[in-house]
Amino acid sequence: MNYVTWLAGIAAVAVLGTGSMGCNRFTGYCSYMMDCVNGNDMDHDACVAEAEAAADEADAYDCGDDFDSLYTCQKDEAHCYRDTGGHWTYGPEGRCDHEDQALSDCKAHASRLH
Repeated sequence: MNYVTWLAGIAAVAVLGTGSMGCNRFTGYCSYMMDCVNGNDMDHDACVAEAEAAADEADAYDCGDDFDSLYTCQKDEAHCYRDTGGHWTYGPEGRCDHEDQALSDCKAHASRLH
């Protein structure tokens, strides 16, 4: 999964650590990812901002636990393949599908906008 694909999916998930936007749970993970794909400081900051927004959206729907489960799965499965020019993946295809579906279901259940 490349950086652009990950950002598109970040609305469904997020990440960990320390970085240029301060210390929160997403900065370390975003740093790891940006190191992998040769992102710059602005890419890192955008990654953190997107992750924070996804977490805030999940919290607004009272789906924080489902978000955390997806975040943990993707964080645990994340891998950088530097030998292929910085290819980013979350492990075997479909590894976090259950957590992703649970978050989607939670948000859909909480929303009147279907």
